[in-house]
Amino acid sequence: MLRKKAQGGLDSSMSDLAISCVTTMDNEQYKNKLYAEYLKEREKLHDASLETAGRYDRAVLTISTGALAVSIVFIEKIAPQPMKYSVVVLVLAWFLLLSCVVFQLLALSASQLATRKQISLLDAQYQELMYSDEQMSDVSGVIATEENRFSKNVALHNTVSLWSLVLGIILIMVFSAVNILFK
Repeated sequence: MLRKKAQGGLDSSMSDLAISCVTTMDNEQYKNKLYAEYLKEREKLHDASLETAGRYDRAVLTISTGALAVSIVFIEKIAPQPMKYSVVVLVLAWFLLLSCVVFQLLALSASQLATRKQISLLDAQYQELMYSDEQMSDVSGVIATEENRFSKNVALHNTVSLWSLVLGIILIMVFSAVNILFK
């Protein structure tokens, strides 16, 4: 009987040790999954930053500076003596196109700040989750992408830039039409 009791105690200790090993193994797997999800989200943010800098901003800047250049060539070659009141329209168009360039550059800068801020938020969240005692069964749902104030600035700058571009181009078209049709 004493032997059975001792063997039962040994079996219980082995069982506790086995559970402890499984729990440690699960914790390591959890941390590995969490780290993989963290890296994936971080890479997406970095790629988004590069894409933003490379596509939309470049297109808007190219169009707005191109419209400025075309309007200067137009006034020089086609309408060297524009109608007096149409010059006001042209100056307003130039102001809007220059505003477009400035706001687009601000948007680009804010985009970089937003990405850096989001990465720091992600880093902090990862640190909090990595060293938390609580485990989540689905790691992919744990990593949140909360918005930061710089992201709102990017949206505002892009909107103002786009409207400045559209209105500037419309005013250049009005200037051109007035000086071609009514001259």
